[in-house]
Amino acid sequence: MYRLRYKIWYIDFMAITRTPLTLYRRHKDDCEVHKTNLKPREKRNYMACGCALWIFGSTETSYLPRQSLGTSDLAVGQAKFKTLLRGAQDQVVHGPSITDCTARYLAARKSEVSDHTLGEYRVMLQRLQDYCATRNIQYMRELTIDLLEDFKLDGMGDIADTTKRVTVGKLKTFLKDAHRRGWILLPLHITLLSHFAEHNQKEPYPDAEIERIFDAIENLEPSGTGYRAIPASFRLLLELMLETGLRVSDAIRFDPRILKHDVDSGMWVYSFVQTKRKRKERPRIIDVYIPNALKLAIDRCQWFSSKLPFWRDGWTGYNLGQRIWQIMQAIGKSCNVSDCRPHRLRDTFAVRKLLQGVAIGDVSQLLGHASVQTTEKDYAKWIPARSRRLAKVVAQSLVDAGSGAL
Repeated sequence: MYRLRYKIWYIDFMAITRTPLTLYRRHKDDCEVHKTNLKPREKRNYMACGCALWIFGSTETSYLPRQSLGTSDLAVGQAKFKTLLRGAQDQVVHGPSITDCTARYLAARKSEVSDHTLGEYRVMLQRLQDYCATRNIQYMRELTIDLLEDFKLDGMGDIADTTKRVTVGKLKTFLKDAHRRGWILLPLHITLLSHFAEHNQKEPYPDAEIERIFDAIENLEPSGTGYRAIPASFRLLLELMLETGLRVSDAIRFDPRILKHDVDSGMWVYSFVQTKRKRKERPRIIDVYIPNALKLAIDRCQWFSSKLPFWRDGWTGYNLGQRIWQIMQAIGKSCNVSDCRPHRLRDTFAVRKLLQGVAIGDVSQLLGHASVQTTEKDYAKWIPARSRRLAKVVAQSLVDAGSGAL
């Protein structure tokens, strides 16, 4: 009995999906069509009324379930109907559109990557769409290796080499998935060259630049409804990053309600899960330590939202990070600080701790790095213990050489 029902349903479904795309009116109970002698199926084709226009059936590439066109105007409905048919015909020839594929790709990756990473993918793919649009390229199968290499040079904007390396890597990941899903026929992700960039050591802010940045913030005129509206609270946000090494994505989510007081040190312990992590990675609890004076200042300042001091309601974390970056860029220009951006506050925190003699393993833990090797790679030249050890090794080698030791 079950097999019979399944067979009947399958036959009915195949019959429906083979029905050509059809435009019809969904008549109201009081429509004049009911006064005619037309049969129910014939009434659908009656167009001399003002009832809503609907469609259903199959194009050359997909099946469209019954759905309204959102209009009762016949000319508008026919235009939309012809556009759907033409789009399906174009897709057969050219493959799916770039706009459709980027939207589907982002939707598929949403559960796999963090919001920050998804935002970076969104920016990169939007730039690709804009670049292709200027060259009248609409479909995925129109992409060529020459176009993509030109996009690397001209379409990514003025970004640092290391950022471009990561961005090109994301582009190759998108192209790999596009090839897997049949959106493109050639493995462009293999032929597209990665962008080479040397890994630069992190550079902290000198103390004088920190003072100029904070002075510039105090002189800001309150304006708008964003971070510029409350300069004193914005300064506290930067101080929080400088004192704890928090990334901007974590600092804007700072929640004073979960602070715990450490009696022995007099510091406040803030335990949290980092925002920047792989979605499939097991969450790790990170502890950072906040001085009592900074904690009290944050408690007493004017908050940007009702629940969190540095969060802006109605925004995403990625967009808030971009806004902070833009404000700091403007502040840097006003006070003559080059490369003025929020992440350098984290670098300054790390370097200060290393120069104060804090062990590299402890600094790595405070930064939430996955391994000490990551910390060493970023801050090798700022690790005084390493320099002193190498100096002793070289000095001892000279002594051994002078004494004739082998």
